[in-house]
Amino acid sequence: MTMPRFSRFLSLGREHTALIVDLCGEPDVLSRAQLLHYLEHHEVAAAQKDALIEDLCQSAILLVEHDQGFTVNPAVVDLVNYYERRGRLISATFLRDQMLQIASLTDRLQREIFAAETDRAAVLDTIDDLYRLVREVREAGLDHYIACMRLLGDIKRTGGRQALEHRLEDLETAQRRYIEPLRALIDPSGEYVPRIAQLRRQISELGRQDTLLAQSQELDSRRRRLAGDLHFIDHELLRGFAAIVDTARTLLRSLMDEKSIKDALVFCLARLDAV
Repeated sequence: MTMPRFSRFLSLGREHTALIVDLCGEPDVLSRAQLLHYLEHHEVAAAQKDALIEDLCQSAILLVEHDQGFTVNPAVVDLVNYYERRGRLISATFLRDQMLQIASLTDRLQREIFAAETDRAAVLDTIDDLYRLVREVREAGLDHYIACMRLLGDIKRTGGRQALEHRLEDLETAQRRYIEPLRALIDPSGEYVPRIAQLRRQISELGRQDTLLAQSQELDSRRRRLAGDLHFIDHELLRGFAAIVDTARTLLRSLMDEKSIKDALVFCLARLDAV
């Protein structure tokens, strides 16, 4: 990327941060109509829309597909996810991908613990990788929980300033991107919850490997830290995700009730005008 192009990339990132973060939440190809809808949602003036789309493409933030659709540059998505993990909403696909890696390492750890000849270095490396991933899930998941609850609270409190339809649209977007995918992560019969339980059992089993632990105080220390993070995920984080799903459902029901009352009132007023 040339310096002028990179400078424009940074300039667009500063000027249209919210728009770019919003676009990064879309996993599929965006049609031109969808892209224009996002620009309108972020109050881009009609006369500036085509020029902004051209700028986003020229700076490689957007990539043009053959069918005249657009995708967000994966490198930009990675940058946004890295930034958002520092205390903001993240795509639930990040948590899912981390959990898949944890599942793979859990299987590897089981093979290493119960091998005919235990390789202490291999076990230590696997524990290191697991600790890093589990800590990322703990920290990113906690940030995601706080940000989701803050977002739902904002939608609930803006009744006097935002149109009901706009609040419903914001809630629908939040549900689709950040909340609904959490169901798979908290499903007791799904792929992820049993893996966390399995890993906790293996970490507990590792604590009974006296000969192996005696060879490395570092291994026992990391095992204990990993056990603490797993306990937090199992007892706090997953319950927090369940609370997000329940809160979003309750808020949606409340907004739909409000819409029903509003529609009924409009209907009654129209009937009165006709009399």
